[in-house]
Amino acid sequence: MGIDKKFERISVFIYFVAAIALTLMALLIMGWSVYEVLAHVLTVDGLSDGFVSKMLSSVGAIVISVAILDVAKYMIEEEVVRSKKLHSPKEAR
Repeated sequence: MGIDKKFERISVFIYFVAAIALTLMALLIMGWSVYEVLAHVLTVDGLSDGFVSKMLSSVGAIVISVAILDVAKYMIEEEVVRSKKLHSPKEAR
């Protein structure tokens, strides 16, 4: 196995690990955001003081998490599943 093949395998592995880490972090952020809103609502005066602020903060965190998931999906699709080298001229179009 040549050095190019080894480097390609190491690169694919690093992209895969990074994509998995990003996915786990995004899911954790989403879960934490939902938990914070529910915990705030279930308190005695949950819907009165600071509810809108907490809700907007959680919505922002979830939107960012979806963007992170999209980046992780791109990394898996483009760097792990597909080969970096094009096999035919048709693929370049």
